[in-house]
Amino acid sequence: MNFIIRPIFGDILFVFGAMVLLLLDFSILRTLFLLKHWHLASVIPDGEIVNAFLTGIRYDAVVASLLLFPVVAAILMPWGLGRRYFVLAWLAIWGGLINFLGVMEIDFYEKFHSRLNPSVFQHLWHDPGVMLSNAYSGLPFLPYLLLSLLLFALFFLGLLVVDKLTQVDGRFGLGRIPPMHRLLAVGALSVMLLLGSQGILGIGPFCMDDSDNTAGTDSFKHHIAINGVYNLVATLTNKGVHLLLGR
Repeated sequence: MNFIIRPIFGDILFVFGAMVLLLLDFSILRTLFLLKHWHLASVIPDGEIVNAFLTGIRYDAVVASLLLFPVVAAILMPWGLGRRYFVLAWLAIWGGLINFLGVMEIDFYEKFHSRLNPSVFQHLWHDPGVMLSNAYSGLPFLPYLLLSLLLFALFFLGLLVVDKLTQVDGRFGLGRIPPMHRLLAVGALSVMLLLGSQGILGIGPFCMDDSDNTAGTDSFKHHIAINGVYNLVATLTNKGVHLLLGR
């Protein structure tokens, strides 16, 4: 096989590896959330907890897919992802934010009985001083910071391993990848990410909707499924404008 074709397969494998790492990272955070609040989960049947995790993977796939769209777009460059310095930096920044917010939200839920949602931001908007003071005084900030750093270190180490394993021949940048190969790769990966961004990556034929986390009587099992970053982004995009306009 010609060496200028091989890197495109390495880039495709890197995208798949990054997707797996993001989903694994979210699953670890969800597991920590569950263990921290096991007193609430102990009365829920095991099958419903498993179902909540599977639903959560659909939310996780939405966030992971959106984060990987710029990575896939970069494959259109003549040399593909090249040596991936900027791609690794992009994923590292988001990995740090994801782990920091995810760890902090574990105890935030215990204090405010809510994931990050519109009502939380409404309270923060109307009385930010009291809200932040209560949150800071009630959170073991240093241990959680260390835990988030540990999770980030594991995530970034995983990225480096995936990067090394998918650098096919070590000669990235010495030749241009044919445009047709780049277009085919971006097209195939974009289809995968579009499915993932609809919450259906490998989890049945239906798109995710609000009924996935509001139906039923046990609210905690639905809170398990929610992805904190997904909820945060939805809050900022759907409610932020209304709050700023005083609506």
